[in-house]
Amino acid sequence: QIQGTSAKLNKANLNITDLNGAILNKAKLNGAMLLSAELNKAELNFAQLNGAQMSQAQLVGAQLNGAKLIGTELNSTRLDQTELVSAKMNRAQLVSAKLNGTNLKGARLTEANLYLARLHKAKMERTVFTGCSLRLAAIKSASLDNGIGLILAQVQSAFGDGSVTLPIGMSIENDLQHWEKEDLDNDEFIAKWRAWLKSPSSPPPKKPS
Repeated sequence: QIQGTSAKLNKANLNITDLNGAILNKAKLNGAMLLSAELNKAELNFAQLNGAQMSQAQLVGAQLNGAKLIGTELNSTRLDQTELVSAKMNRAQLVSAKLNGTNLKGARLTEANLYLARLHKAKMERTVFTGCSLRLAAIKSASLDNGIGLILAQVQSAFGDGSVTLPIGMSIENDLQHWEKEDLDNDEFIAKWRAWLKSPSSPPPKKPS
């Protein structure tokens, strides 16, 4: 098990590295290369990962509470069951990321890009969504009623079903006609989401910036 609390690894090349279970709390990994790295169940609480390249990495069950991931690339990254409480993720790129069961309580997603992301059972109490893109994302069994800076247009650009708790004044019947009214089982939900992605009613795809 790798232990490097407060380690200085800025701009380190750790692509395709096995860091499963590593203890890297408060480590400095700004600008580090972690493409396809394995960080399952790693501890990175209060670590600095600003501008790190982490696309296609695996961080299942990892702890990144209070971590800084400003401008970090996390495209197609697995963040299932990851703890990101109060993490700063401003302008992070999370295109096609999997955030199933992810704890995002108090996290800052200001201007982050969650294009095509999956948010099944994600915890988003007091998560900051100001300027965040949820375009074509799949949201299920999650609560959006305590999100900060979340507006109707953001929710309308995503897909969900009756399992989602919506902000006050927002409803599937009046505002989200493309959403499924019922609480679907997961397989059916994914099938409906994929069908919607191909339908004329979905927002036209555009290359994420």
